[in-house]
Amino acid sequence: MTYFKKIILFSVWPLILIALYGMSCYNYLLFHTVVEMFVIAVVWAIFLVVWNARHVMENGYFLFMGTGYFFVGVLDLLHVMAYKGMNIFYGFDANLPTQLWIAWQYLLALSLLGGFFFISGKIKAEIILAVFAFLGFTLVWLIFAGYFPDCFREGIGLTLFKKCSEIFTSFMLLTCLPLFQKYRSRFSGKVIRLLSISVLFAVAAKTAFIFYVSVYGISNLLGHYLLVISVFFLYRAVVETGISDPTALLFRELKSRETELETSRNSLKNVSVDLEKQVKIRTKELEQANIQLLAEIEERNFTEDLLQQKNRELEQTNRHLDDFAYTVSHDLREPLRGLFGYASILREDEAEKLSEKSRYMLERICALATRQDEQISAILRYSRIGRQKLRLQPADMDAVVWDVIRTLKLKIHENRTEIRIPRSLPSVCCDRELIAEVFQNLISNALKYNDKDDKWIEISFTADNADIPFFYVRDNGIGIAEKNYDTVFKIFRRLHKANEFQGGTGAGLCIVKKIIEHHSGKIWIESCPGAGSTFYFTLCGTKKCLSDENI
Repeated sequence: MTYFKKIILFSVWPLILIALYGMSCYNYLLFHTVVEMFVIAVVWAIFLVVWNARHVMENGYFLFMGTGYFFVGVLDLLHVMAYKGMNIFYGFDANLPTQLWIAWQYLLALSLLGGFFFISGKIKAEIILAVFAFLGFTLVWLIFAGYFPDCFREGIGLTLFKKCSEIFTSFMLLTCLPLFQKYRSRFSGKVIRLLSISVLFAVAAKTAFIFYVSVYGISNLLGHYLLVISVFFLYRAVVETGISDPTALLFRELKSRETELETSRNSLKNVSVDLEKQVKIRTKELEQANIQLLAEIEERNFTEDLLQQKNRELEQTNRHLDDFAYTVSHDLREPLRGLFGYASILREDEAEKLSEKSRYMLERICALATRQDEQISAILRYSRIGRQKLRLQPADMDAVVWDVIRTLKLKIHENRTEIRIPRSLPSVCCDRELIAEVFQNLISNALKYNDKDDKWIEISFTADNADIPFFYVRDNGIGIAEKNYDTVFKIFRRLHKANEFQGGTGAGLCIVKKIIEHHSGKIWIESCPGAGSTFYFTLCGTKKCLSDENI
């Protein structure tokens, strides 16, 4: 509202109130009729505005309120016609217009408060119209049929029901004020402000109507003044705003959505610009990453042409070493045998001519030659295992173990050792002869390195893994310290002197380890010095048997 309009408004209002006062002094009935007709005109105008916009309104509050206001106007019109002095309805006193007043006050409060239940969505206008029509006509029938409670008694004044109804409907109207604030996003600030002012003046008017004794009294006059002001602000909130600025009232939801849509469109545009920038940055990063990845792939490929070449060179070197070991061990045995042979002949043929010291030295020469021959044989055996192709076939491990036991029967008997096989061993695919050599070495060591009176050796397996059984050879011998676990698998590395525990070359476990690894398995020790040792081994590479084929 412009400054000029405000000046006109504040100038006209005093003139209107003075004119109404003069009209009340001249003819109170005329004053009452003019005031109530102004109320009726405003509420019907509200109905016409919202009813004709019902198909496009998304805020159900105003549709509910406007529909109820049509019947508020109907009841108020009946109130005017029934007012004392109009003489339209014969046989009724001042109680009738007071009852009709309370009836439309209830409808007015219900229209303002009940609309909040439908504020969030559309409602069927025809259903709301039917409901208010039923309520309106029911109230009219109750009043004219004499079933509605008395509201005014001649000579006494207002009844308790009328006063309580004014208070109760005032409470209903005041309840709207916090609800306007709660749902302020559904209304414009101007509409909330005008409706709130209208409600406050309406409550003030109802307060005045509580205390009048005569329908023509001063309290009744003040109440109608306040009613005019309340309805004027109601008119400005709904009718004037609905016509001059419909987006602030009837189409606020649509306007809000248009605003949100425009905001979203701008945001989307900004996001699109940012996204395009991010895409460019990311594309550049990906290009750089791709270049780096190609370089890494090329480097890796080069590292792999190179690794394969080194592997081939290593394999060739290993073959050369194996061949060298075989050649050296084979060539060394010939002069060693000659040395052993000559020493033996000299010991037998010239024994009487030699001194005791010379005979002892010949014995040592023969022993050392024998030991050297055994070591060369071990080297030769070790080198052959590396070159030997495995002949894999299903092997009954029970049969393999018992063949070894029969071979070592004399040693087992001499050492008075108990052989334990708790359960039948599983069959596996392996090179039978090599695995027999594994068991023979392990059992021979268990027989040799045992100083107990009651000796025993246990041969079995664990079933922790159904596909790969863990075979083991366990004894109660002298045991091995943990620090020597790796040492015992190195060739010619003995933990004891050559003349202790029946001697030996110290190559047995080294050969065992190579056989196991040649089968793609592994071997390890669990031992406690003085309490015995357990040698575990697996044959991982033989789950699938390639019968009669070499690998």
